[in-house]
Amino acid sequence: MRQLFALECRQIFTSIIYWLFIAALIAVFWLNYGNIEQEEIRDASQPTSLFYSPQGNVFAPEQKGLSDEGQQKKMMLGLTKKLLYCYRKNSYEYYPFGYIKEKSFAEAEQKTVLNYLQEITNWKEEKIRENKTASSSNSEEIEISGGGAYVAEPGTGKINEDGQYVFSPNEWKYVDEPTASSNDTEKSDDITMHVSFTRFKEIMEKVSDMIGKNSYFSWPLINLYYGVNDMDTSPVTRRQHEEFFSKDKITGAFARYYCDSISLAILLLPAFVVMAMIIKDKRHNVMDLAYTKNISSCQYIFIRYLAYVFMMLIPILLLPLKSFIILAKYAYNTGNPIDILAFPKYIMGWILPTLLFVTALGMLLAVITRSYLSVLIMGIFWILCRPSVGKIMGGNYETFDFVIRHNTLKGYGRMMQEIPMLVLNRTVIATASLLIILFTAWIYQRKRKGGLKINVPEFIHPYKREW
Repeated sequence: MRQLFALECRQIFTSIIYWLFIAALIAVFWLNYGNIEQEEIRDASQPTSLFYSPQGNVFAPEQKGLSDEGQQKKMMLGLTKKLLYCYRKNSYEYYPFGYIKEKSFAEAEQKTVLNYLQEITNWKEEKIRENKTASSSNSEEIEISGGGAYVAEPGTGKINEDGQYVFSPNEWKYVDEPTASSNDTEKSDDITMHVSFTRFKEIMEKVSDMIGKNSYFSWPLINLYYGVNDMDTSPVTRRQHEEFFSKDKITGAFARYYCDSISLAILLLPAFVVMAMIIKDKRHNVMDLAYTKNISSCQYIFIRYLAYVFMMLIPILLLPLKSFIILAKYAYNTGNPIDILAFPKYIMGWILPTLLFVTALGMLLAVITRSYLSVLIMGIFWILCRPSVGKIMGGNYETFDFVIRHNTLKGYGRMMQEIPMLVLNRTVIATASLLIILFTAWIYQRKRKGGLKINVPEFIHPYKREW
């Protein structure tokens, strides 16, 4: 058993596809995680950094979210400005597969949006159509105590992998009294809401349905941008500061962010390693030779399964090592406590169940088809099972989510509130993996005895082959 496990690990290690898997994983890690720990430490003097400790221990006030009437008005005003901007450009953003797309409306649809804007603002058509510089839709202003604000000017920020428009801490500028800026363009128009909050939500839902899945005006994204979700780059509150240093012990926040950064890659990449290895075995008749070995089908499948998981888990565990060393050095120099096991704990509880499931499903498809049809099926699975954009903030888990998202260094409290569902989800996914691999062993046993024949279309050859 040990010899077979070692042999399988050695074969995986010498496979080109395995090293391509590692290269792809490193690329995803670098693009999504990069040097975020160094950036946060470097910006420790900025109020938006989690490492920030203000003089006098005075932090930014806690946001109240959309349950607060003032926040509701702010949201309505912001979305109205955005809708005006989109209408005048005839360009509406949405995220059908998690990446930003733009749609232009036909004349009838534009007329519908115009009617909604007239209802909301009570403006005349000429005023709505007036082609002003609506740059306010691309800028943000975060108010803080003392009358000042952190302002990000148009032209700053960037689009991340999930289509969000985000700003780095050094792109915020503090002003004591926000004066003439891009916002003045619309302020001079004196926008006043002429609909209730409930009616405004109904209008936004109808506009969102016209645009498409996960539009900027859909409720999940509205809540993402304006609700209490820890996703923004506003100044750190006392609660966030205490959670980061006392409960996350610094490394916990980065471990969550690391798992989120590679989660979508783990939903697909492991299957390619599995399927490539099994299809390679087919070409060299390894599977046929295995049928004659004096080892049970269940043992053979489980050993291969464990070897795949073990070999792919190694680079996942090693990737954040540099980040941990940097954070540990910071904690040592500042005298702050650190959770030395944060990265492995989050990886084993957060990423491992997804790795187990994708590997098991990849083995099942490869054993059944023994063709590149399994690659196509896994591609479709990845597209259909990616979490919605509204779940990237974390704390929004469902029982059968294959991927858990938490695209922020903040949000420890929100995660802990939903920890029972999170544990249930990861348990269900891990259990489903075991059931799939048992079914795979049964399929393999039937094939081994010649009792199961499946016709699989070959995409490379124009004829069917029977297995």
